[in-house]
Amino acid sequence: MNNQKGYVLIVVLVLMLAAVPAAITLLHNARSDLASALDDYHYTRAKYVAHSLAELAKQNPDLALQVADNWPDSEVTIEIDASTITVRLDRVIVSVDYD
Repeated sequence: MNNQKGYVLIVVLVLMLAAVPAAITLLHNARSDLASALDDYHYTRAKYVAHSLAELAKQNPDLALQVADNWPDSEVTIEIDASTITVRLDRVIVSVDYD
């Protein structure tokens, strides 16, 4: 009877030692997938801002400067040069030429 309990404990220990690294690997993969999805989201937001301001700057450069200065989203940093609009959002940088 005592040997049976010992075998059960060894089997449980082996299963736990196999399950913990697998769980850690799954958590790491999920975290990197989440970071990648967040980068994609920020890239899409920055791209839309840059392209929208580029179209506006083609039609009315002064208005584009006003809109960039008063942009409602504080996470977005907008720089307008002579022919380029650069949008920074978290780790993403998008530049668009508008001339």
